[in-house]
Amino acid sequence: MNNPSVLCLLMFCGFATVQTGCHAGGEMLFGSTDAPITSADAGPDFPSTADIEEQLNRAVEQDVMLTATRTESRAQVPALITLSAGDDLARYLQGSHRRVILDFYADWCGPCRQQARVLHDVEHAVSDADALIVKINVDQHQDLAETFSVNALPTLMLYGDRKILQRKTGLTSASVLKSWVR
Repeated sequence: MNNPSVLCLLMFCGFATVQTGCHAGGEMLFGSTDAPITSADAGPDFPSTADIEEQLNRAVEQDVMLTATRTESRAQVPALITLSAGDDLARYLQGSHRRVILDFYADWCGPCRQQARVLHDVEHAVSDADALIVKINVDQHQDLAETFSVNALPTLMLYGDRKILQRKTGLTSASVLKSWVR
């Protein structure tokens, strides 16, 4: 053979399997190219195919069990929701024990886009505090903007205990938003 064979090691979960032999200056590193490569050719420390499959199956089972445990222990509820056209804000406010940050915004508003980045940055902290952020597009929900007397954008409000607890117009910092949900 004029072209050397290639030695391919597939690393998966810390184990390697030998796929083909390799010529190095005319010498064979692992057996001959005519015979299939086995773990016995690689030396005593190399795990057998059966060992690899068993350990892989155990790793997959453990990952599935860990994932199931995490999912059961805490349901993944989004912490940031954009109120869609026709959606009812009351469904997020009524009967809820958690605090809700209301973000009144418009797509054409530059500061609103900056505020959106801040809200995404604090989303994890809001989720940890079992709170919620509801983004309300004033162009789609003009009735809500009127109800809450929104005259400038962005306007953020903290709702809890069936009333508005805080209100801020203009860009609001992450530290203020985090303090609202503590």
